[in-house]
Amino acid sequence: MTGCTKRWKSGPLRQIPEFTWKNVQMNSYDPFSLIYDPAISWLYRKHRVYAAHSLRLDLGSHVLVPGCGTGLDFEFLSPAVGPEGRVVGIDFSRGMLKRAEHRVRRKKWRNVQLKEGDARELDSMDLPPFDRILFFLTLSVLPDWHSIFMKAWERLEDGGRCVIFDVHASRRVPQSWVVESVARADVSRRTWEPLLELAPDAQHEQIAGSPHIHGGDLHFCVGTKG
Repeated sequence: MTGCTKRWKSGPLRQIPEFTWKNVQMNSYDPFSLIYDPAISWLYRKHRVYAAHSLRLDLGSHVLVPGCGTGLDFEFLSPAVGPEGRVVGIDFSRGMLKRAEHRVRRKKWRNVQLKEGDARELDSMDLPPFDRILFFLTLSVLPDWHSIFMKAWERLEDGGRCVIFDVHASRRVPQSWVVESVARADVSRRTWEPLLELAPDAQHEQIAGSPHIHGGDLHFCVGTKG
């Protein structure tokens, strides 16, 4: 009776896609992009207006928006900076950027540029100088968020303004778990603290909201680099 052992021939190993946080996050936000606007736009619209106003935009301002998503902020940024200004949105989700591209084309915002990329690589990206930065519901989601903030801060010109708006839960409620699960967020992060430390004129406030709707309290911080 012959033996049943089978000899496997050696050969090149099959290439397996790298399993990284970035791939997981991208895969989750691509389908999320299909419902993101109807689920989120109405809930934070007035806060986006407030954040854009707090940037004190001028004609010709250059605004960086890491984690721009579907471009819901552009409506309040593009007209304010005018044709001589620039709004640059960065996101690593192709699904989100596809929606943002559609919005930009439909609105004919010629001063808005979109870039697919990982915000953790801000320091090596080929980008122009910026005098405004907006983090809107992003630092609670992005990996290595503190490093991302610092890299963005380095790109901010002296005298430029930075605005952070985010959700924070000092005590989680059921909606906190929903937000963290759907948005891949960490609502325990105190995302405004680095700006408080770096900007001498930084102002932080807790905005009226409901943890049972937003998943936590709403926090807003603005400061000038100088």
